[in-house]
Amino acid sequence: KEPYKVNEEKVIKEANIKTPNVKIALKIPRKIFKDYSDIEIRVYISLLLDMNFGITNSFNEELMKNKLITDLGCSSNIYDDYVIISVSFDSNYYEQVLKMVNDKLHHLEINEKDFERKVHAKIATLILSFDDVENVNYQIQDSVIDYGEIIPDIKKFWESLAYEKLSKINSLINFKNKAIYIMVPKTK
Repeated sequence: KEPYKVNEEKVIKEANIKTPNVKIALKIPRKIFKDYSDIEIRVYISLLLDMNFGITNSFNEELMKNKLITDLGCSSNIYDDYVIISVSFDSNYYEQVLKMVNDKLHHLEINEKDFERKVHAKIATLILSFDDVENVNYQIQDSVIDYGEIIPDIKKFWESLAYEKLSKINSLINFKNKAIYIMVPKTK
């Protein structure tokens, strides 16, 4: 069984890369989200991360505009008894950006208007994706792989999402168990 505590809170390794890469990961016991299904947890946290770190978010745009990062991504997964939330970025100014991303992660912003816009965009993308039979097949496969089941009416699921649940899940995220992994270019 996976231990609760991360092995090392901060690791810096040299690698054969051009630009430093940083990953911040939170490991949160799944039982904290006991009132929510795995699907709800992943979807709500993905929305939350997208609202704060997504490509159209002002934080991401500011970092890109100021050439502080070359890439920024985030994800959430459930492994056994834990919810893992991660934010990764590539930056030659990784120490400065790490402070900024860490601060943003500790102060995730949500608002109902942005939430509704993101949900409507996901539904529109979903509807358009049904024009391609192969894409639908991939979505079914992903659903089985990710959730262990086929979601019978995915559109209805997206329409049922509630801002109040997003707010509650946001309040449950904690930083008691955080790891930072930094890969830097090898010194010659």
